Order: sequence, then C-alpha cells, then structure tokens
Amino acid sequence: MTVFSKVLGATSGLIILALLVGAVWFFFIQTPYRRFLPKNASEVMEETIMDPSAVSTTFLKAKIGSEDFQKYCQDLKLSPLNDPNVFKGEAYQYANWKAERKPGWWSPSESLTGTWYATEKRSVVLAKMERGILYLKAVYY
Repeated sequence: MTVFSKVLGATSGLIILALLVGAVWFFFIQTPYRRFLPKNASEVMEETIMDPSAVSTTFLKAKIGSEDFQKYCQDLKLSPLNDPNVFKGEAYQYANWKAERKPGWWSPSESLTGTWYATEKRSVVLAKMERGILYLKAVYY
C-alpha cells in the first residue's frame, strides 16, 4: 500500500465522519424552526432558554423575505392569529411577545398584529415579521 493510498483512505474516512456528524446535527440537534428556514435566510440567531420552572423557550430571529415568511408559516403549520382569545388555560400566559429571560438580540415589539401561531398539548409557537425580520418564539411548558 502506497503512502498516497493511505492518505486517500484516511481522508475519505474523515469526509464520511464529517458527513455523518453534519447529518446528525441537521436531523437531531437543529430545531425544526431553524431547519424550515429558507436557504436564503441570513443573520440567523437562535437560542433556547430553560427557566427554573422547567419552561423551555426557543427564540429565533432571521432575515427573510415576506414571501418566504408565508411559506415558513405554512411549513410549520401556523395559522394567522385573528383573535388572541383562542388561547385557553396555561397557553394564554405564554401567547405573547414578552419574555422575562431572553437573549440580548431579541427585540420584537409586543404587538400581536401580524402574528401567526400554533398550539399543541403544552406548547405555544408564535411567529411574525417586523422590519424584514422573522421573529419566532416557541414555549414548551
């Protein structure tokens, strides 16, 4: 076996390992909120914060186009929020843009105008566009 074939074998092994690590990150570690962003999204920031009461909040901010925002909401199965009274029980306290603990880059207005949403058993997801920026807040309680 020549030196070249040894190096080629080691290099291809490293490439396969890198591809596997990338696939694991994309499918298992990356949140669906980031995964559904359009390929042309820029200035993407995401952070998940767990508070002492075990409530987990994911914050996402990205620069995307308005057409991309519509598709993003459809891909996440979000609906336009026409009536804030749709939130019942515990979901009601999380269905807003306020956040006591938040990343320093988090800066949406508190207005629910233009908000899209989804609720499930113990979660609320909100998304909106402001100034060409997508803001998403997902709370698991």
